[in-house]
Amino acid sequence: VWRRDRANHASPNSGHSEAAAAGALGVRLGGTSAYFGQSKRKPVIGKEFPPAAARHIPLCIRLLYAATMLAALGAAAVAAAWRCVWGIG
Repeated sequence: VWRRDRANHASPNSGHSEAAAAGALGVRLGGTSAYFGQSKRKPVIGKEFPPAAARHIPLCIRLLYAATMLAALGAAAVAAAWRCVWGIG
């Protein structure tokens, strides 16, 4: 989903994370939305999946926590390697 649908978003930055999340959660994002009483059609991300629903919110929160922990562990590993190589910090 990420490779195929990441460009289906008006924001080049948000498209990557939304497509990755849609694929990880198995949900469809985008489509017709209502803004201030007017409908707006947006490209679909994860077209083969069912639409996102309230039951997906806890799964999305867990995905967010997991991604945050992986990023923190990666940053800690880089910092430790930096100290070992350069003896700084």
